Amino acid sequence: MKKKFKKAGDLIGKNICGISPPNLSTLSVLDHYRNPVRQPVVKGIKGGMKKVFNSLSFKDRKKCDAAVLRTTFHNKKLNIQQRSKIKTIFKSKAMPNQGISVSQRISPELKLRIKTSLTIGDVVVTTKGLLKRFAGKATSFIPVKKKEYAGYNNLLEGVIWGW
Repeated sequence: MKKKFKKAGDLIGKNICGISPPNLSTLSVLDHYRNPVRQPVVKGIKGGMKKVFNSLSFKDRKKCDAAVLRTTFHNKKLNIQQRSKIKTIFKSKAMPNQGISVSQRISPELKLRIKTSLTIGDVVVTTKGLLKRFAGKATSFIPVKKKEYAGYNNLLEGVIWGW
């Protein structure tokens, strides 16, 4: 690697590979650079974190100067040898996992029915595939409190993406 990056500020204007926004991992990195002019350039990678890691191809550094990886991917999916080839220069604060939200136009009664059916109701069984894909061994969704997600709306508000 020709370039030595020691801190997040060293990536201003550089190419970083990650899953395209609004992916939460990529958004959390971009949020660090509040001035859009000083943000790295995101090169969107399709196919998951493994493809993002592979985009850091140690043979071809033309595409990416850095990559955005989830902590769980880094810690659980990369072996010691793979981790030894990369350096962490920025780690965002931990965030709650994925959640489901509903419109304010939905009545409180219907919201409660939806919440109950996803967490303790008979319909939980229909979420099996979704849970397997996104939550590993979880058997149902977990009710959360609004305050757990406070402030994370700022990752999406006032930002425009194009595909």
